[in-house]
Amino acid sequence: GEFYKHEIGDLSNRTEVGRLTLPIFGMDFDPTATTLYALNDELKELGTMSPNGDFIYIGPSVPLSEHTWTGLAIDPVDGTFFASSSNGMESSLYTINPATGAATWVATNDQLDVVIDISVNCQGEIYAHEIVTDTIHKFNRTTGEGVLVGDTGIDSNFAQGMDFDNRDGTLYAYTYQGNGANQYGTINLTTGAFTPLNINNPQGQFEGATATTCFGSIFADGFEFGDTSEWSDTEP
Repeated sequence: GEFYKHEIGDLSNRTEVGRLTLPIFGMDFDPTATTLYALNDELKELGTMSPNGDFIYIGPSVPLSEHTWTGLAIDPVDGTFFASSSNGMESSLYTINPATGAATWVATNDQLDVVIDISVNCQGEIYAHEIVTDTIHKFNRTTGEGVLVGDTGIDSNFAQGMDFDNRDGTLYAYTYQGNGANQYGTINLTTGAFTPLNINNPQGQFEGATATTCFGSIFADGFEFGDTSEWSDTEP
């Protein structure tokens, strides 16, 4: 598979930067939008992605028995790693230790058969895409309970991708309908409706992550003047 970089909101405006040899079933940037983390479902591992698409192993990351990883979402404010999995009859939510890859089960939702991807916004809210009913849900991050947002209005199947643009809160989705057909677009957070921006350009299944930070975020780069109570924000 190809590894692309593209403009947010326009999948057709893309540049191939590398090749993939592993099934990456979830990926997201850390809160600084500088490190891209990924889940390799074939070997059940957490790692990071190099700029040319190489998977850099961190450690084993294993979902429940007979479950497949379906999504990875990192809280863009507090840095909590969340992941989703499914066995086709139920979906589960986890937290993941970014240093070791260890997955901790949070909850299983037997009302949502296949949550295919999740994403977390700057308010810490988890949104989930369920492809049996083609609906969007909000996930409780401690109980795994899903609250229906609404229908996407598009019949999607197999692997999908989804991530927020943290600058303005827009939720973008890579949807796949089968036989190479796909649509890239936005999801309405009030109704769940999907609005296409690119159709079959290019064809194929995609997972993606936006390299954006929440408005007003400041990332410290060290202590100033030897004062351990004062963080530097000269290069946020």
